[in-house]
Amino acid sequence: MGKYIKGIFSLQTAFLCLISVNISCDKDTKDFIANSTPESFILTDLTVAQVELDRINTEDPAITLSWEDVSYGVPTVENYTIEISDSETFENVHITQIPSGNFTYTFSMVELNNATADIELPPFQWNELYLRVSSSLGANQSNISYSNEVTLMVYPFIDAPFKGYYLVGDATSAGWSNDNNNHPLFRDQDSPNPYFYTGYFNAGAFKLLEEKGSWHPQWGNNDGVLGVSGEDGSNEPGIFSIPTAGYYTIAFDLILEGSSFSITPYDETGSTTYTAVGIIGAAVGGWGDADEINMVQDVNNPHLWYALDVNFTQGEQFLIRANNAWSNVWRYNNSNSFLYGQAFLGDGNNFSFEETTGSYDVWFNDLDGSYAIIPN
Repeated sequence: MGKYIKGIFSLQTAFLCLISVNISCDKDTKDFIANSTPESFILTDLTVAQVELDRINTEDPAITLSWEDVSYGVPTVENYTIEISDSETFENVHITQIPSGNFTYTFSMVELNNATADIELPPFQWNELYLRVSSSLGANQSNISYSNEVTLMVYPFIDAPFKGYYLVGDATSAGWSNDNNNHPLFRDQDSPNPYFYTGYFNAGAFKLLEEKGSWHPQWGNNDGVLGVSGEDGSNEPGIFSIPTAGYYTIAFDLILEGSSFSITPYDETGSTTYTAVGIIGAAVGGWGDADEINMVQDVNNPHLWYALDVNFTQGEQFLIRANNAWSNVWRYNNSNSFLYGQAFLGDGNNFSFEETTGSYDVWFNDLDGSYAIIPN
């Protein structure tokens, strides 16, 4: 009987121990459950209020973000991303993944510029950016938490030459040939969108080509607004008409299907007609008279000049001058690009060539100082 009672106590003891172990295990498990929604964490204020992004020194630092570690209470990987948006709602967002274990990140000039391009901020003007950091837990990126947001004014650039458009038609020097030294439209130096050209036109018609040697896509007049053909030649637009030979300014605020355009007579009276225009400077070979690259005068427009296959050297300077004289010099006018702009006649700064060393075609209009340097 005693042995029987002793056996009962042994079973009860084992059962109580098992319950105790289970309770302990539950307690230990609960200790490793993550905080379901960590509180918002602090993103340190930026040390600058605005940044003009540098398209020359692209690897220089632009901004540095720093934030505090988020405590989830579990021994697992914490993920951090930086979100950049054009609004405080963060609906249109660029995301930068941060390496594990880092609580600070520095954007280079080009990296921040690429982020602004990703959210389609307009270049060459000031824009407001909103930035915040998000945290999450593990491979599934659960338990997301956000920092406070900070703001920054940023001035982006375009990291590639703008698209070219070329004139074709019997109103132009090239005629109806798509590969006859068709001259380009010039580009506004302060805004990425407007294209224009001022010069002499024959009575007749013209269209715009996107690429010399190819008829499509081509741009034309569709009942008073811009129209464009498909790459297969479908939906070909109508012509732009020049009723009377003379000088005109053609202008496109935005080359986009359905956009407006204008063709306006231009009074060329009193404009100087030069006998020679050239490019001179270390960027094209040297500063001596013998180093000057002589430009060719257009057959129809005495104010339009061009030089093909000019070898430019990166990091060197140049000028445009007329009649081989230092008294007739066009200079850099603070264009947003090194490849186009509107130069001015007089004293001032030289052009600095900061694009890749190589061969370029150069077009210059002495009526308004417009120039285009087009990579070959």
